[in-house]
Amino acid sequence: MTKSWFVYGALLWSILGSAVPQVGCAQVPAAELGAALSAARQRYEQGWSLYRQKAIPAALVEFEQALRQFRELGDLPGQILTLKTLRNLYLDQGESAKGDAYEAQANQLLALRPAERVGPPQALDYFIQSVSLLREASNPYKAGGTTAITAGQLRQETDSLSQSLNQINTAFQVMTQARAAQSNLNIALMAQQAGRLSEALAYMETALAVVEDIRSHILVSESRTAYFATVQGYYELYIDLLMQQHRQQPRSGYDQRALAATERYRARTLLELLAEARVDIRQGISPQLRGRERQLQTELNALEQQHLRQGGLAAEAERQYSTLLQEYQGLKAQIRSTSPNYAALTYPQPLDTAALQTSLADDTLLLVYFLGTKGSHLWAVASRGITAYELPSRALIEQKVEALRRRILDPRERAATTSGEAQDLAAILLKPVADKLGKQRLVVIPDGHLHLLPFGLLPVGPTGEPLLRQHEVTVAPSITVVQHLRAQAAQRRPAGRRLAVVADPVFSVQDDRVRVSEKPPAVLPTALGEAQNRGYRWDRLPFTRQEAQAITALLPADDRKVVTDFTANRTLAVGQELQNYQILHFATHGFVDTERPEQSGLVLSLVDEQGRPLDGYLKLNDLFNLNFNANLVVLSACQTGLGSLVQGEGLVGLTRGFMHAGVPRVVASLWRVDDEATAELMTRFYQKLFREQQRPAVALRLAQMEVAQIPRWQAPYYWAGFALQGEWQ
Repeated sequence: MTKSWFVYGALLWSILGSAVPQVGCAQVPAAELGAALSAARQRYEQGWSLYRQKAIPAALVEFEQALRQFRELGDLPGQILTLKTLRNLYLDQGESAKGDAYEAQANQLLALRPAERVGPPQALDYFIQSVSLLREASNPYKAGGTTAITAGQLRQETDSLSQSLNQINTAFQVMTQARAAQSNLNIALMAQQAGRLSEALAYMETALAVVEDIRSHILVSESRTAYFATVQGYYELYIDLLMQQHRQQPRSGYDQRALAATERYRARTLLELLAEARVDIRQGISPQLRGRERQLQTELNALEQQHLRQGGLAAEAERQYSTLLQEYQGLKAQIRSTSPNYAALTYPQPLDTAALQTSLADDTLLLVYFLGTKGSHLWAVASRGITAYELPSRALIEQKVEALRRRILDPRERAATTSGEAQDLAAILLKPVADKLGKQRLVVIPDGHLHLLPFGLLPVGPTGEPLLRQHEVTVAPSITVVQHLRAQAAQRRPAGRRLAVVADPVFSVQDDRVRVSEKPPAVLPTALGEAQNRGYRWDRLPFTRQEAQAITALLPADDRKVVTDFTANRTLAVGQELQNYQILHFATHGFVDTERPEQSGLVLSLVDEQGRPLDGYLKLNDLFNLNFNANLVVLSACQTGLGSLVQGEGLVGLTRGFMHAGVPRVVASLWRVDDEATAELMTRFYQKLFREQQRPAVALRLAQMEVAQIPRWQAPYYWAGFALQGEWQ
């Protein structure tokens, strides 16, 4: 069962209330019911997967099948969720009549009185599992149990009645809180429509206080992130209300309150992760918990390896993975709840607007973007003032970003100009603030699909030159996060050596470097084909070796280290050998798993000298358990700057992972980059860094400008994809 389903279940049941089994509900054994519900949910999740791949007809088939199964089982939340999804999908396709029909069916179910709401015998069980994910309490219920609540009667057929009652009490506490937040949100919307903005703000502040309280009890970061994504609308409405007030009372500071709310909303989870990374929460916990954690990690890792080798998991393995992941999340919560160090942990607070301004030098301009459904916002923040601007809707901006990326990445148009699409975006994102750009250093705090945008490419000024020709451009998750990383780096003992380069790993037993007389296929042909279709194909990158040699030649032998071939492996990456280097450079493949962001990572050697398979994937979860001493990581690999876009969190990917490991700045790519052009770009980058003593942001800018002048690499695809994220100083 997926995390998204659990979070959805908790939120939906908090609105619907308890489900009451009625005559006519599916009368099947509990174990069969659980399997049937799991199959229906998998249909729904498959529909979403196909929808994200733009396979709309196939997605519709899956959603319709899921709806039929939910109806047969009498599962009300599943029906409502699927009906709402079908409604949105048809509206997106311009078929409003079909969309309205599904909306009407969903509203009929929502209008049922509690006594008429029909749910499966385990309805409360699934609700409690949902709440358990939010609260991270261990789930005591098994498939054989049957739960029912009717007219104040409770019957739980397990051996742990006291624990069941505690769980149910917790469930209804969260349900009550969620209802309170939703009620305040609804009243705020009505007050906004009536033009009573002060009242609307007051109700939204009450609603957000409830949301924050629920969130504060979620112990595991992945669940906090998932929950936070579901309540983005609360923060969006609050910020919109503040900006409405600003338009009416421009001198009352509402724009600064909106900016502070944006920073708070954006920085919270990553700040908490950074704080937790510095604490050993496992110190003082029981050996049994440690042992079970290691066992679960081993089992999950084996399935993840299978997923990466084959490009997916069979249905039974997928179910096993979901079950293990759920148990692992619950175990992590249990570890935190029993850890003395975790209990004593204090979290840094997001900066207010005055502190934001103080953090900026006079030559630095901060551009903070917030994308909204009805309209978006931009704040230009300098040491001497803050100015707010209104922008178009999220949908329009994201459409423009996708159009530009398509033009850049399409091989048939790679040599063509991108001026049309880039000019459209520049007019939206930069023209409003053009009079403040000057020669300032720009720090961009993006939102949504703006994380995927190469800002340095956008044309500015009367000549329409790319932004990076006139400005140093850095991207940051939030200023508070950068300040926190800066403070951490200042407290560390500097690493003794300058540079470690990891390049040209061995991905396949077919590689000429493997010393075996007979070379069998690395994986079964069918599995290999499926993996390649999903994008998991690791061809050798021959220019990464040249890249490594050219870079390391810039430094004396005792100040650098180059690791290639079989030794460019995961054991090296997670060990202590790289701790004494100021800069870590990885020249290899990167990969993004949008379904499971924790599986995104870098590909290192997958076989040893004899062709035996190795675990060569350095994944996001690995980075969360590391602590590097480097002040810069360069990911000279395919799409290493990407990740899973999570509402309210931005990109959850490798950049965040390295920041979590203590690295204040990361250079990474926004798309699959050309091997040879990247080698040239990186060589020039390090020449600026070492020989000319430039700061990383300046060195990258100068290298990109130079590569853009080489005739065969003038197209933005070759040079515009890399960005420096994090600390700009």
